[in-house]
Amino acid sequence: MKIIFVRHGATASNKLGRIMSRSNDEPLSEEGLSEVVRVASSNFPNLEYDMVFASPLKRASQTAREFAKLRDLSVSHHDGVLEREFGALSNKTWDEVNQITEGGLNHSIWNTSTGFDFSPYGGETEEETRARIQDFINHLTTNHSNSRPLVVTHGGVLRTLYALYPDHKIKGFGNVSIHEFEV
Repeated sequence: MKIIFVRHGATASNKLGRIMSRSNDEPLSEEGLSEVVRVASSNFPNLEYDMVFASPLKRASQTAREFAKLRDLSVSHHDGVLEREFGALSNKTWDEVNQITEGGLNHSIWNTSTGFDFSPYGGETEEETRARIQDFINHLTTNHSNSRPLVVTHGGVLRTLYALYPDHKIKGFGNVSIHEFEV
């Protein structure tokens, strides 16, 4: 089964370089919404999807609605694709994260890594995240095996997907980036 995953559009916190977790439930910025509309419209003819799922967080829901509108579809929400919980690292800048983790995590490590344990900071473990995402994929393959889903999610989820499916070449994790997985 092929699943298209899309990272949500930009938020004000993204622009400020703050790490967004599930406890940061803010909407898209005006710039982020414009970017979503542009990317969705320009990729519309090339993307094959007949259903849309999204994380219930505002930034993902808004992004999903723009993709759904193009095909007159509704959006189903699923907690399995919520952003990871980063605990005390949530809503921090990368400089602050580097200080808190004493160099164990910085922007460079984050951009090149597919796994990190956030439990020492009150967040999710990599294993918890993998199990949650795998449960969502099992839900799709069991209940929607003849469908072509598009799923709007978050950067932390995308990193975990690449860890779950290492044969897929990692693309950048930019806002409104599109990632196709064969599961």
